[in-house]
Amino acid sequence: MLFAILFCWQFTHFLAISLYLREDYARAGIQAYSVVHGEHRTKIMIAMSMVLLIPTTLILVPMGLASTNYGFAASLLGFLLLGFSLLGFVAPKTGRWARSMFLATVAYLPLLFMALIILGAGEH
Repeated sequence: MLFAILFCWQFTHFLAISLYLREDYARAGIQAYSVVHGEHRTKIMIAMSMVLLIPTTLILVPMGLASTNYGFAASLLGFLLLGFSLLGFVAPKTGRWARSMFLATVAYLPLLFMALIILGAGEH
């Protein structure tokens, strides 16, 4: 399940990097997602990947691998990051928002795993 969380998280993370460094990738001739598909579609994919990430992190609770307290923390973190991803659609400067989104994904993962460690495993 930890692999599944990391797998889903990486889409949000790397799409934000792709958008943040879009011009650099284009100048280098690297066919990053944002270069090929544009800013708007990349923002849609970031939001969609968050919609996938949230239930992936929460499935640990009904599986008995994490506590309900972790579930609340994971929900809060996930919906905060989803909300931030949606701000990209109204952000006046995509580059600034994309950099912030990238940094938010960097903070999200250790916070999620700290919640899992601190708030404890599920009931067996």
